[in-house]
Amino acid sequence: MVKKSEVLHLDCLKLSKKTLAVKPNQRFYLLGALDDDGKTCWIEFMEDKTSLTVMFSILKTLKNLKDKYGLTPSVVETDNAGEFCSGEYANNKCTHPVERFFVEMKIKHKYTNTYRPEQNGGIEEFWQTVKDEFIKDNNFKTTKEFKDKLNIYIEKYNKEHKKSSK
Repeated sequence: MVKKSEVLHLDCLKLSKKTLAVKPNQRFYLLGALDDDGKTCWIEFMEDKTSLTVMFSILKTLKNLKDKYGLTPSVVETDNAGEFCSGEYANNKCTHPVERFFVEMKIKHKYTNTYRPEQNGGIEEFWQTVKDEFIKDNNFKTTKEFKDKLNIYIEKYNKEHKKSSK
């Protein structure tokens, strides 16, 4: 059964070098997605946050949310970071990978106001939860180990938050 989610909140998080020190000067990122009621999430691991990488991570996120949890958003809300958008009033929506993806998928792309992270407060709180419950107490030696433990954490988060809503 597919359930339309009104809004899916997306954001990127840069991991601390201490979290996963695989190569010197290598940075890693997470793409986080949280449904409007804050009960279902998905996180994709990324080795960079170029708009093309983010677009493919969004594609994988939407597929996993639909396949595993029956969620198909009609609206996605992001901040105004360059990996997500070319700007609300920009003329190049057809050339920016993420913008074009949303157009092709017929998903409305909403933007939070610049310098107002509280407008996307649910995802900001979610990141704090991920840091406290998952990142802080783990030592990751490899990206594979990180991804494997991340998938376990996602399942646990979604189960616990579904229970708390009943």
